[in-house]
Amino acid sequence: MACDLPPGRHEVAVNNLPLSTNLFGQGSEKVSLDLRAGSTTYLSAQPQMGIVTPGAITLIQVTESQGRTDVASLRQSTGSCGAA
Repeated sequence: MACDLPPGRHEVAVNNLPLSTNLFGQGSEKVSLDLRAGSTTYLSAQPQMGIVTPGAITLIQVTESQGRTDVASLRQSTGSCGAA
């Protein structure tokens, strides 16, 4: 998903199931960002393995080249961005 956010401080989060676990993975369900005008920040959402329940989806910040590669084939969905 691609979102255009205005400059300033933002918290980006995924909505995992309450029983989802992240025992062995990296990343976090929430990432705090301080965005500057004219810059682009890329986050990667990664599913983590769970034991009994589904694993959590976590976010990590990635490099610009990795982010550009990941979003090359995405379409923007403005209806999915914004406050929960």
